[in-house]
Amino acid sequence: MLHEAAPGEFFPVPVQPVGLIYAVCDSINNSHEENIMAKGYWICFYRSISNPDKIAEYAKFAGPAIQGGGGRFLGRGNPTKTYEAGKSLRTVVIEFDSVEQATKTFESKAYQDACKIMEGAAERDIRIIEGVA
Repeated sequence: MLHEAAPGEFFPVPVQPVGLIYAVCDSINNSHEENIMAKGYWICFYRSISNPDKIAEYAKFAGPAIQGGGGRFLGRGNPTKTYEAGKSLRTVVIEFDSVEQATKTFESKAYQDACKIMEGAAERDIRIIEGVA
């Protein structure tokens, strides 16, 4: 007997000899392929910081602007360990749902206003890269 479930409905499916498993039925497109978009990663290296107070003030506005754009801070701080030609630079890694979202957030008025606060306080190297889908 086949039970048709609504999208998101849980129902038991008999399996031999294990017993019951639970399946989730979701809407499936006709091609049975899922369009997965690669995440975007905003990576910032601070080459030098000449005014830590300005950086602290910048962070009060930059954090909310980045999070408001969908960014999730994955790591920030000085490296625990460096290898090869690695330098011990403050590093920030932020994940976004896409490169486009990361770029839009970087170019947003809210984030650019935050950047004006720290003008002349640090030299940074910022990169936005596409994750592996």
